[in-house]
Amino acid sequence: MDINYTAKWFDDWLKEWGYDVYNFGKGGCTIEDIIYQFSNIKEFDYNEGDRIIINWTHPSRFNWINDKYNVTYVHPNTDGWHNIPNELFKYQAVNREISFFNNQPDYYLNKKLLPFMEYIIELHSKYKPIVWSPFQDVDKIIEKQKWSFSLKTQNTYNEFISKLPKIFFINEETSNVFNDGHFGQYGNYYLAVLFDEIIKSNFDSYYDYNSKTIFDKVLDRIKFEKKEFITTFN
Repeated sequence: MDINYTAKWFDDWLKEWGYDVYNFGKGGCTIEDIIYQFSNIKEFDYNEGDRIIINWTHPSRFNWINDKYNVTYVHPNTDGWHNIPNELFKYQAVNREISFFNNQPDYYLNKKLLPFMEYIIELHSKYKPIVWSPFQDVDKIIEKQKWSFSLKTQNTYNEFISKLPKIFFINEETSNVFNDGHFGQYGNYYLAVLFDEIIKSNFDSYYDYNSKTIFDKVLDRIKFEKKEFITTFN
């Protein structure tokens, strides 16, 4: 049994398994900021086999230019500052969700942002992107796109989750000592195995059509490796 005492992000696992990983992710960022991160690719020469993993976040988040003329990522539950009330942030977050998820002629984000998200991925198709989101509503709206791998809207996913030997999230790992729904040690490890198996497979698009095969390989590997992690509190 492999006991691991140091928490790893999924990219840490990928590095451990021999990948050269460049992580441009930013905690709590917005879709807008993720789009801007594509400019980092210009720093690298493309080599056959290079891949991109894109984690789309939730459209209710938005950029706010602060008093230092830099960016603050605003979430629906962001506390107000500079006498700007929370209600303003919440109102904007709700409007953004409605505008993004509903297919109506005048709904700006659905007609402008959503197609651009697909377009910028297709521009980088030589990297055979892997696109995913931890948010079920985002996952649902992008699941039919060519480079998306749906985690939460498939029956095969639910079957996969039910067979996993351990739990996914920080609140589960800590028995709700920390009320945090992000992936914990096990979740990051499972996610890393998933990406590793997708990369190793011959599937380079429409991953969902082959999700049963991918999930079966991931499940077999997780059961074989029998990773165990220690949760400690300071």
